[in-house]
Amino acid sequence: MKSPYLPLLDSIVFTESAELNIQLEQSGCIYETSADWSFCECSYEHVMPNIFTPNQDGDNESFRPLIMTGTFDLEMEIYNRWGQLLFEKQGLNSSWDGRLAGEEVAEGVYYYVVRSKDARGRWYEDQGMLTLLR
Repeated sequence: MKSPYLPLLDSIVFTESAELNIQLEQSGCIYETSADWSFCECSYEHVMPNIFTPNQDGDNESFRPLIMTGTFDLEMEIYNRWGQLLFEKQGLNSSWDGRLAGEEVAEGVYYYVVRSKDARGRWYEDQGMLTLLR
């Protein structure tokens, strides 16, 4: 939620330790505060499964990262063996349910590309094969 009082602070990103001094003046009154911010290098870990089973049994119904430590954004693409893009989505909740245009795709091996962004804005790319079983 954006601050109606401090709109500039909504866009500050700290990439190292810093001391933040704030001074506001309103109607002749001055408000001052300060804070020490510590930046800790976030660890990054991204683990993708190599198989999923969208067969309506409640287990492994979608293809998505199993572990996303230090991930702040995610882009996912799924391709068939002929290179046709079947699925594309951006966001931390990205997952593929094994469908194309609402229809189930065939069992088989597919190729994925996942790009993820860490706390410092660096992008990483993971690629691999996944097996879809029903």
